[in-house]
Amino acid sequence: MSFKGDNPFPVPEGLKPRIEFWKKVYSQFTTRQVVLHDRDEMDIIFEVIDLDSPGRSYANGTRAAKSFVSARREVYRNALNQLYKNRGQPTNELERELAAKYERFSGFHHFKQAADRIRAQLGQANRFMEGVRRSGMYLATMKEIFRSYGLPEELTALPHVESSFNFEAYSSAGAAGVWQFMPGTGRLFMDINYTIDERRDPIIATHAAAKLLKANYEELGSWPLAITAYNHGRAGMARARQMVGGDIADIIENYRSRSFGFASKNFYCEFLAALDVARDYRRHFGDLDVYPEHSFEEVEIAHYTPATAVAQQIGIPLDTLREYNLALRSSVWKGWRHIPKGYRLRVPHGHGERGASAIASLPERYRLAEQASGGQHVVRRGETVGGIARAHGVSFRELMNANRLRSSMLRVGQRLDIPVRESRVAMASTSATARDTSTPVEAGAIHTVRRGDTLFNIARRNGIPLPTLLELNNLTTRSAIYPGQRLRVTPPEEPMAAVPATAVAPVEPSAPRKLERAAPASPEAKTAQDGEPQPVQVNEESITVMGRTLKVQASDYAAAPAGKNAGSIIVAAEETIGHYAEWAKISPSAIRNLNHRNVYRKMRTGAKITIPFTRVTREEFERKRLEYHLQMFEDFFESYQVGDEKQVTVAPGQSIWELCVNEHNAPLWLVQMYNPEKNLDQLNPGDSITIPAVVKK
Repeated sequence: MSFKGDNPFPVPEGLKPRIEFWKKVYSQFTTRQVVLHDRDEMDIIFEVIDLDSPGRSYANGTRAAKSFVSARREVYRNALNQLYKNRGQPTNELERELAAKYERFSGFHHFKQAADRIRAQLGQANRFMEGVRRSGMYLATMKEIFRSYGLPEELTALPHVESSFNFEAYSSAGAAGVWQFMPGTGRLFMDINYTIDERRDPIIATHAAAKLLKANYEELGSWPLAITAYNHGRAGMARARQMVGGDIADIIENYRSRSFGFASKNFYCEFLAALDVARDYRRHFGDLDVYPEHSFEEVEIAHYTPATAVAQQIGIPLDTLREYNLALRSSVWKGWRHIPKGYRLRVPHGHGERGASAIASLPERYRLAEQASGGQHVVRRGETVGGIARAHGVSFRELMNANRLRSSMLRVGQRLDIPVRESRVAMASTSATARDTSTPVEAGAIHTVRRGDTLFNIARRNGIPLPTLLELNNLTTRSAIYPGQRLRVTPPEEPMAAVPATAVAPVEPSAPRKLERAAPASPEAKTAQDGEPQPVQVNEESITVMGRTLKVQASDYAAAPAGKNAGSIIVAAEETIGHYAEWAKISPSAIRNLNHRNVYRKMRTGAKITIPFTRVTREEFERKRLEYHLQMFEDFFESYQVGDEKQVTVAPGQSIWELCVNEHNAPLWLVQMYNPEKNLDQLNPGDSITIPAVVKK
């Protein structure tokens, strides 16, 4: 776990107080403690607030916790303001303590400035400790990758800052994986779509991080600037160097930019602190049960293949397969998408040859030539069930059954689940058998789905409740089933029926470690009391949060005809020219030319852009666009809950990104949904918007 070699990272004297502060955050203060400190003079700590103490306990992120911390901060703000009014002369014990903390400063005006610099920082020691344990799974490989690029292996301490080595980390702004790549930056190095998100793969993302950091260093010429650019951007640090010089301490002290805020100023110091704590973790945390290295082998998938079929054929539990293949999105594990053709599937070490043999012997109905059309579709004006079914390659009845539709009447904006195409392929390759509803399945653990079966009937015939059947097979009431699919119908403690003859025997992973997922909210956290987070209800055409209905309008993602082979769209939050080019399979210059080359000036939420449809149909473009936004919705609500909401006034010089993302931790697309009548890109100082309170699950 130690880092080798000389330390290539300078530690300026002026940054030592910041570094020491972050070392305490990472090694001493836990997530049940909030540190009130001076934002600029970070060696000055006013109080360490315990959220658990006799007579009180506040859940993290709740309104009660925030109110309590805010009240304590106000106590110190008032005392500092009083010191200023009294020209530095204390009148009580608290003021004397504060005066002593600032005794190195002359005069009394600094008290007024300090009153506006009080900041609250949540401790991270328990998360950092878990990050050290998790890092054992990939750290050796990550170091080797960085060495292969000629980079210092100490840079592999950055995930401690970014994610605490949480392989499922996802920020409210849309950053994902241990390296916390934003979608735009991630697409420069990795595949990110509705099937694969390589930001979530620790090894692929480490290659991307190495490339990015190497490019930063080659342009900026020093590691302090290159590391800070990982947070602030290479162009931003180039501007800082040009204006202030190349010394990181001078930049932190003197560089002024609206986007160069607290996080960017402290990023290099956080890295140095994390590096020090990780190097000597035993001194801070004692001996830890560090997870063993995650060893695996790869098997290439030659066809589009359902994940459930692959897991069953190899004899590996689906959850294990998922843990080894973090780049595959939920759509694959839900059955909406197939494992892509050419994907290098990871299996536990020692099982590569057997896995390759098992995959090669997959039944023909699972060796598909096309990706599944499963997913979701937002109904547009004039569309019918039959037309939507034909467009996605499924039958009318399959679409009706998948969405439990009692009528073929549709509503504009309604969201439909599209069953995977494999059901149709399987039926075509499976001989029809007469359905016998009177004979229950013989004693055993597996039911093989036949044509006409439904989840309800399977549960009834096997004498188990429908929720039990769903839980045993990781399904929902909307999951599509297909002939030939094998469903477990007895609890795990009962013996399973034998797998097909073509499958290898079940294997135990050589060194897996169950990835720790966020625990579900407690029952108390689901009530409306005290501003606790509320459950999110996703309906056919809306998302309901805290009783507020956020509409998902079909028109938000539609393209209106605009001449031959073109369509016009209204720019939505989080979209870029690069997205449009990718979805339309054209170059950005083709979009620029069609929009008279002023498209980048027009690129703001609510603007109208014309897209050429020379490579894809309008429907294909709309589907990819919808999938992009559904991906954001799904990722966000898997990791976050929305609690209370409040009215916020835009301050002069304040950017919408700073207001929403940096200050309130709320993604722009969600804030836009809370303010559908306003254009976030055209707000003026004094305008008021509604911002939801975002809470990590």
